[in-house]
Amino acid sequence: MNKITSTNQIQVLQFVVQNAHICLDLSYVNKVLPLLMLDIVPNSPLFFAGLMNLEGKIIPVIDLALRLGMHRNKKYSLDMSILLCTYDLHQAGLIVDDVTGLSTINEETIQMHEEFDKTSSPFIGSISINSNLSLLLNLDYIFPIDINNDDKIIPEPSLINKNASDSEIST
Repeated sequence: MNKITSTNQIQVLQFVVQNAHICLDLSYVNKVLPLLMLDIVPNSPLFFAGLMNLEGKIIPVIDLALRLGMHRNKKYSLDMSILLCTYDLHQAGLIVDDVTGLSTINEETIQMHEEFDKTSSPFIGSISINSNLSLLLNLDYIFPIDINNDDKIIPEPSLINKNASDSEIST
C-alpha cells in the first residue's frame, strides 16, 4: 500500500469523478490527455474502458468511476480526461470527469489513515484543500488492472452512444 509516512510536502493533482473530489500524488501522473477513441476488449469488466495506442505503446484505460464502484451517469465526452499514470511497473490511463487543479499539501494534514488503512480500500485518506474535502487515491487498489475479471457487468444501453457526435465518444 502506498502509505504516507514522512512529514514532507507532496503535490497532488485534483480531479472530479461522479461529483466526488479525488486527488492523486502527482509523481504517479505522467500526462493528462484528452479522452480519445479506445479499442474495446470483448468480455472484459465494465470498468475496463479499452486500450489506447500512445506513440506505438498499447496502454489499458479504465473508467475510474466504475472501478471505484460508482455508476457512470453520463456518456463519455471530449470534456473528460485520461490521466496517464505509472505505478510500480504498471502503466494505465484513468478516465476522470474533470481535472480541477494542482495543490501542494503537507502529508501531516492527511486525515482518516486508520479508516482507510487497508489494501482493499480505494483511498489512503482525506485532505481538506481550499475548504473542500478531497479523497487521496490508493493506487494499490487500482493497479494492476485485471482485464480477465469474472465480475462483468453489462452497461446500460442509454450510456452507450453508437453514433458519437463531436462532443461525445462511445465505447
